[in-house]
Amino acid sequence: MKSALGVFLVLLCLMMVLAGCVPDNGQSWLYYLDKSEQNIFAYQVRPNGSGKSKIVDDPTLSLRISDEWVYYSNYNDNYRLYKIKSDGTGKMKLSDDVRVELLHIQGDWIIFKTLGQNEASLNRIKTDGTSQEQIWGNCGDYVAFTGDWIVFSNGSDEGKLYKINLDGTGQAKLSDDQFQFCCAAGDWVLFSNNSDGSRVYKVKLDGTGSQALNDDVSANLMVNGDWVYYNNESDSGFIYKIRTDGTERIKLTSNPDEAFQVYGFFVSADWIYYSFSESSGIGHVDNTYQIRTDGTGRKKIATGSRWYFDPFA
Repeated sequence: MKSALGVFLVLLCLMMVLAGCVPDNGQSWLYYLDKSEQNIFAYQVRPNGSGKSKIVDDPTLSLRISDEWVYYSNYNDNYRLYKIKSDGTGKMKLSDDVRVELLHIQGDWIIFKTLGQNEASLNRIKTDGTSQEQIWGNCGDYVAFTGDWIVFSNGSDEGKLYKINLDGTGQAKLSDDQFQFCCAAGDWVLFSNNSDGSRVYKVKLDGTGSQALNDDVSANLMVNGDWVYYNNESDSGFIYKIRTDGTERIKLTSNPDEAFQVYGFFVSADWIYYSFSESSGIGHVDNTYQIRTDGTGRKKIATGSRWYFDPFA
């Protein structure tokens, strides 16, 4: 089993994006992990907080939906990789020899990060459970995808920023800086640079064009359109956004109750979703809010529920 710190890091990573929003008869669904129960279960809900329903009956750390299939890490079977049809039929174990922490679907491949006591690895397997193979042997905490590339922290090189093709070829270092929290958009990778005060940096996929975007201690990065969203640890962890060219830095949240309480968020279209522990007459209660990407329209959409989002989009 992982140490308490390891579990905390997993949950911290889960606070980003599980599967995002997908069309459904002109509407959309938001997918998230809910830790309000004893275990972590995956749910779907409308963006306004209505229509909440459990996706699979097994608790999970990571889940993806592709066509009629749901792929997930099954906590009840030591985090083995499973799939099940969206109507609840056809449940099948895909792998019996690795524990899966995070996963991503690309065509007929599942790319996943293992849940390791010491070293985690990047692997892939066909969606029918065949052709399992390792892509990289020592992966750190942070991973992102863009096109045919995986961007990751290389545990064999002090957690520095690397890329590798989905088929395991083309491995290359992108930066000598140590980092946390990365995300990718097109030909650019954005990361929190621990070698320079945890400022947001961007670098091209070919390793050129490295540039600092802000002067804030930045965590939980997420790109949406031309903006990078982040928790500003220099300002009580409030949510900020800045354009990917480094202009128009804007503060989005400022409620004193949320100071150093919002650990991760999810951005979808024009809305930001986040949870925090809020004071109440009986102590503290985990609640979930939404706020527009311009900082207006803050509204509570779930009471007694903390939503987590994992970073494999």
